Amino acid sequence: MFYRFNSAASGASRTASPRMGWVLACVVATGLLAGVMWHGRAFIVSGTLLLIIGVGVLAPYLAIRRLRGTLLPRQVRGEVGRPLSLRMQLSNNNIFAWGTTSVQVCEYDPQGGLVETHQCNVTRIDRRGAISPIWSPIPQVRGYFPSGSIEMRTRFPFGLVTATKQVAIESRAIIWPEIVKLRTVLSNARQSGFQSAETSGGGWGDEGDIAGPRPHRPGESMRRVHWRHTARYGELIVCERESTSSRRLRIRLNLTEPGDAYELAISAAASLIAQAVESGWLVDLDIVGVRRWEGIGRHSLNAALDFLAIFDRQATAQPTRPPVARRDAGRFVLVTQQAPADESQQAHYDEVIYVGDRSPEEGVVWLHPQTPWRESLQSLGERIYA
Repeated sequence: MFYRFNSAASGASRTASPRMGWVLACVVATGLLAGVMWHGRAFIVSGTLLLIIGVGVLAPYLAIRRLRGTLLPRQVRGEVGRPLSLRMQLSNNNIFAWGTTSVQVCEYDPQGGLVETHQCNVTRIDRRGAISPIWSPIPQVRGYFPSGSIEMRTRFPFGLVTATKQVAIESRAIIWPEIVKLRTVLSNARQSGFQSAETSGGGWGDEGDIAGPRPHRPGESMRRVHWRHTARYGELIVCERESTSSRRLRIRLNLTEPGDAYELAISAAASLIAQAVESGWLVDLDIVGVRRWEGIGRHSLNAALDFLAIFDRQATAQPTRPPVARRDAGRFVLVTQQAPADESQQAHYDEVIYVGDRSPEEGVVWLHPQTPWRESLQSLGERIYA
């Protein structure tokens, strides 16, 4: 897998605080010099400081060897940008209580660069005791969480050195790409409870779930009239129902170079899939050169998003397959990092979403990591799911 992951280890290490060390060294040297040149009582001050230094250096290193830590996610799946509930199990096997201790979790991007460091602080652990704090960091990278090392750190009691130790990991959560809630005609109708005749589209029928009320149109059967709404609004109102037949969305995901645009393209595809399945559509996903997935529905949505969360295009590359053939039913959407070459290529799709730096031609939806891409993606849903 492309994320760096370090399993638990029992070794401990310590890191000195250079500024505090130099300050104490200067104070001790000054005390010794004063004792030699002026008065012998200065040696008492120097000895006291040396004792403090000895305790401050040895205590964290010796104590952390008898501290134990375990990380256990409280949920199997999470999402980029949303809190993930974790349980930390910390125990102190020392014969004395221990003070401030922190646990740090590092997240790495697919190239191995440090993205975020999450930290949980614990003020006290009783002697021979244990605590289980609940912690909710916000993942910033898709994949497994934690994706990097987990360290227990302490600088108690005097903050002279930092002693560290690896924390055991019992399991990891799968972090989905960021999923943006798209605006659809159906969701708008449910929110407002009343829409115009435009609410009725190709996705409505006579036997599905109720989507919302709308005005009666000439020629419609009077059996669909909702008499309570009719009395309330003073005009004939009918109940719009969803169609029982499944509509289809076909997504072709074309990825090239890893980076911010690469991750944004995956997030856009995941958002389209999640919204389509929520609206009762079936989804065909074709990741160029990686995998083709047909018939994604409510029962297979988690598996599809799990795959988008952990896959690495370069590690799972396969011979390039031909594009999915277009059919009459459903919508065909291209999500790509390569700008379409000409209008003939665009005409093959109902919508083209380009994720990159270059400004595309007219008619192409342009998403860029440094722009308000979420708003652009949300508005696109009204056209795709109309």
